[in-house]
Amino acid sequence: MFGVHLGWADITTAAPVAERAALAAIVADSEDAWAHTALGSVYFSTRRLDDSLAEFELALQLNPNFSLAQGYYGLALCYSGRWQEAYAATQRAIRAEPARSVLRDLLRRRRLRPVRRQELSTKRLRLRARRSASAATSPAPTGC
Repeated sequence: MFGVHLGWADITTAAPVAERAALAAIVADSEDAWAHTALGSVYFSTRRLDDSLAEFELALQLNPNFSLAQGYYGLALCYSGRWQEAYAATQRAIRAEPARSVLRDLLRRRRLRPVRRQELSTKRLRLRARRSASAATSPAPTGC
């Protein structure tokens, strides 16, 4: 489905193959959160939002800290018009894996939370101040 998203593959060709693969993975291990996330992703890409939500919810029951499933779940909720729940799901995804900037970018791109320029400028200034303070208090490196 990644190829479809990037325009490398046609969805009418890729979706049935991806769906069969995801269903086969679920048959092999019905408690695999990755398999349910894969199927949810196929359903989301083919705009079967109710089915995708159900698969993401099942994946999250199996692994509540699965940030990718949580992020996809948030996206599907947003497309379903449930933006407040989408925001909460996306926040859970970021908390589950804070280093994953993709989720923060997704959150900003989908405008689940308005980001104001002034707010960003203030955050950048605070970050620079923290870095400067940290550099000033760090011990000087010793010779090699």
